[in-house]
Amino acid sequence: MSRDSGQFDDEAGVNLNESERAGLEELFPEIFFEIESVEIVHRAGDTCDALVDISYREQDTTSPSGAPAANRTIRQTVAYFVRPDQRMPAFSLQPAGIVGGLSRSVSQFGNHPVVSLPMFPEFSQRFSLFSFQPESTSRLFNREVVNLLDRDPAYRVTTAQGRVAVYRYHHTEPAAERPLFYQNARAIADLLFQAAATIPDTGLTAQEEMLQTIDKMDGFAGARLRSQIVTSVEADAFLKQPPPRSIPRKIRRLARGGAGFTLLWATFIFIVASTFLAASFTLGFDGMAWFPYLFTPIPPIAALVAYFSIRRLWRCRRILRQGPCVPARVVELRLTQNYSGNDRMSDATFETSNGRVTVRIGRGPASLARVRMQSGETVRLLIDPANHKRGLWVEGWAADAPR
Repeated sequence: MSRDSGQFDDEAGVNLNESERAGLEELFPEIFFEIESVEIVHRAGDTCDALVDISYREQDTTSPSGAPAANRTIRQTVAYFVRPDQRMPAFSLQPAGIVGGLSRSVSQFGNHPVVSLPMFPEFSQRFSLFSFQPESTSRLFNREVVNLLDRDPAYRVTTAQGRVAVYRYHHTEPAAERPLFYQNARAIADLLFQAAATIPDTGLTAQEEMLQTIDKMDGFAGARLRSQIVTSVEADAFLKQPPPRSIPRKIRRLARGGAGFTLLWATFIFIVASTFLAASFTLGFDGMAWFPYLFTPIPPIAALVAYFSIRRLWRCRRILRQGPCVPARVVELRLTQNYSGNDRMSDATFETSNGRVTVRIGRGPASLARVRMQSGETVRLLIDPANHKRGLWVEGWAADAPR
């Protein structure tokens, strides 16, 4: 549709650009979804309205009690609105008491704090609101916003800076209903952007407000999150050390990524499989002498996985302790098809005085790299002393860096 007429804009374009696609993935960080189709409804400058059909797999919670858990394919249409220059606190809104699909992934119930809206108790009973920016989010929900969202409780909303996504869980909009769905979603997005523009400026960035919220969180979830967060001050203090550097625990944990966990599992599998084979060949299997040979590939494979994990861990330690810190500029950022846990990886290419260095980074650092690439700002990169084509971008791990 065009901005005002309610008709589809034939000249709007045919697909999301890489930044818009990455922004959509950042809204739903825990879901490995596939984009089946994209319909650009309106585009003007760097703003974009799109209807995106996505699909993903999730566990079927409707299976009969006692039946094995099965996966099912979920398909739904997401109305996606991009306004890069407009403020928007990050939150997830869904019907109360429902755990499923993208809403489940965004809220990450064990970690995200629930935002209460004491001015609208009935609305709070019908909807669950989650955010790491509770103060800004609560100010966003004025009477006009609440009344609009209350009209159709089936709509779910998730937001981030400059972005709003509206959808109905497990519902793909038919062609005949897409114009109405877009109009309703657009009304929600416009009202949210308007309300966000009226929120008083507290002087805090979204990242700083998030860190304040995490500092106040109690229990295991708060302690776990605090143990994983590196601030700009901590990253700067580390990089200012002359080699050999002392490596703080949080920086060491982020540098390892999933390699430490992989090493533990590979070691465990190697020990169990080797013990089983030794016992099998010693005790034998009556009439099934061939059976142990089915498992003989497992220990070598586990040993190979452990070897590569150890090599990666050693390389990270070498870069962190001995790697020279050099100025660089981000010149290219490309999404990959690789994941580390639930984190989709990107390849960031940095230009240094000795040539280009490509570093594989996660979703959070990729957001910061995109900002640095657009601004042309110089960053600091640690280079592998054994291979100047490899490096680590410690500054990208700073959780409070504006994105």
